[in-house]
This record gives sequence, C-alpha cells and structure tokens, in this order.
Amino acid sequence: MIFDKKRWKYDNISSLKLNVGDFVEATISNHTVVLQPKSIVDRTLEQSLKEGLADIAAGRVSGPYRSGKALVAALHGKRKARRAR
Repeated sequence: MIFDKKRWKYDNISSLKLNVGDFVEATISNHTVVLQPKSIVDRTLEQSLKEGLADIAAGRVSGPYRSGKALVAALHGKRKARRAR
C-alpha cells in the first residue's frame, strides 16, 4: 500500500507508526478498512528452525536413507538386512 504524502497529512501517516517498506494486512470490518502491521518472517517458523539446527548440532538426527521403505522401517524400529546381490 502506498501513502501519497500530497494527499495525506504527515501527522496522519506518522501516527500509524509505519515506515517505508513495512508490510500491513488490510481487512474490512463494518465498512472500514483496518490496517495491521504484518511480519514477513513467521516467528514460530524462525524458532522451529533454531530448534532443528540445535538438534542437528547435537546429533539427534538419523539418516540419510536409501529409500522411502528404509525410512519407514527405521521409524517403526525394524531394521531389515540388505539383500545380497
């Protein structure tokens, strides 16, 4: 959304506490447009990534697997011996 400074008084725009490049979510409620600040980065996703990287660093991972069947077998605790070729 672009605010044209020629049409809007600066005081009105500054009271919104928005900066150039900020993202907002616009919704309509009772015939009124409501703007709410919106973050591009999902904070829960960011936290999950940090936890995942900590698990990798601590060695709490398994794999890689040669096939989907090998992955499922490992999930179920079944380790099938490799077939001799």
